[in-house]
Amino acid sequence: MSKKIIDHRNVFDYHKKSSKQKYNKNKRVSFVSGKDSYNSDNTKVLKNNNSENSEAKNKLHSKKKNEQFYCGVHTCHTVFKQRKNDIIKVYLVKELVKEFGELLKFCSTKKIAYRIIDDEDLKKLTDSTHHEGIAILTKTVKTKTIADLPTNAPILWLDGVVNPHNIGIMMRVMAHFGWKHLVVNGEKTVISPATARMSEGGCEFVNLYGIESAKKFILWARKNGYKIVGTSSHSSLSVYEYSMCKKIILVFGQEADGISKDVMQRLDESLIIPGTDNVESLNVSVAGGIFLSEYTRQMEMK
Repeated sequence: MSKKIIDHRNVFDYHKKSSKQKYNKNKRVSFVSGKDSYNSDNTKVLKNNNSENSEAKNKLHSKKKNEQFYCGVHTCHTVFKQRKNDIIKVYLVKELVKEFGELLKFCSTKKIAYRIIDDEDLKKLTDSTHHEGIAILTKTVKTKTIADLPTNAPILWLDGVVNPHNIGIMMRVMAHFGWKHLVVNGEKTVISPATARMSEGGCEFVNLYGIESAKKFILWARKNGYKIVGTSSHSSLSVYEYSMCKKIILVFGQEADGISKDVMQRLDESLIIPGTDNVESLNVSVAGGIFLSEYTRQMEMK
């Protein structure tokens, strides 16, 4: 699978889809596997191999622009708990029917279609081998803008970070420590299935904000009295020595080059995570966990 990274307007679309897979972009078709399949009223779908309808139903679902797949056991449990009214369809293997009985009962009550399919079909549907046996199709969560940002809560800013695994793990860390506001570069961004899965449900507790430019976001931060603090392996001030405040924006840079030069020059402070010189730096999500843990410790003492 290619790991081509595209521009910041679509930073979460990290993995290029296989050219061997074909998706119908004009029609929404339900997938019916060789296993049993069910309608929204819990009745079994009968196959008709002689009809054109049967062929259409055996194609993978083609999600619309405003739809998104979420996969993974913990993620899907959380989606059901937090956004059940956004659910469009459910696909799962028969081994998980009992565990997700409440979800399937909800689908039957609300006349939402669900399908019992096998592992291979679920791989094709989600374009992932890490689906964990279930996928939920939901309405896409709309990205917020600077205008929607709070002016009295801590904010985490991922400056140019594009790896969906790192973003997902960061969302998981944020949800653990109760941070609700994540800023990324690019106004038109969505949470990819990989990001959602790696967040283990954390993405349901974090608001995503896309910014037009770093300069405008920094001006917004100054206007609203925020301190902008970043990480640097070349700093002399430890994260454990810095006195953090409630109105803070913690900045973490992209995987290869760190925080961009323009943003680094505008920081109020850059901090180092003390350690050995055995490695150049820590993974962005690991660094984020250390900073959020220290922030929480300091706030509890104040």
